[in-house]
Parts: sequence; structure tokens; C-alpha cells
Amino acid sequence: MPVQAPGERAQFKIVNRCDRSRILAVSLEPSGDLRLIVPDRVGDPGEGERAMTAAGWQRHGKRWRAVFKSPAERSAAAAAELITTELVARGVGDPQRDLCAKDIRCGTASSGAWGFFQITGLGIERR
Repeated sequence: MPVQAPGERAQFKIVNRCDRSRILAVSLEPSGDLRLIVPDRVGDPGEGERAMTAAGWQRHGKRWRAVFKSPAERSAAAAAELITTELVARGVGDPQRDLCAKDIRCGTASSGAWGFFQITGLGIERR
């Protein structure tokens, strides 16, 4: 992404079709940081907090986040592993059946979203 649109924000949300309120947001910030944000897990709050912390998430207000500074191949793999682990923990069994991508955008907040952002290899349908 930094090569295609340097200094721009790219973002999308991964939505569980069975529970649309459970959204995982992914963004590549203009600074180059890769950010992941998810809401609390359903169930026992204490157990959820322990599991989220153990997985590598940090509490951020009412949500959880993970930030990968200046992502490289190694951090992209770590982010993909964290996303996959979280989706499985939230009951996703078949990504093509259970998930869709939405709110796919590219552009900074000051300029608004613009253009077309193709997410190849995501493996889930856009809604």
C-alpha cells in the first residue's frame, strides 16, 4: 500500500455475517502503522480480557487494538496470525461463508476517501 498511495490511509472492516456487531477494523495509517481494532468478546469479561491480553491485544477504551509500527513482512505475518486467531476465537469456521469485507476506503481524513482499493488475497467477499 505505501508504494501505491504513499502517505494515505487505507482501511476496511471484516464482518462476521452471523453477528454483524462483531467487527474487526484494519487500517494502514499515513504514518505507516498497521492498526487492528476489535470490540470485546462475548461471554465472561474477565476471561475475555485474559484471552485478549494473552493473544497480544491492548485495551484501548472500550475496544482492543494491536499496532504494528512500520510494518514489514514479519509484522504483516504477525498481524495476519492475530486476525486469524481472533476470528477463530469468535466462531469463524469458513471465511468465505462466515465473513465479508465492508467500508473499504483509501484516503486521509482531510481529503476524504477516494479511488478504488482492491484487496487481493483477502479471501472474503466485499459487501
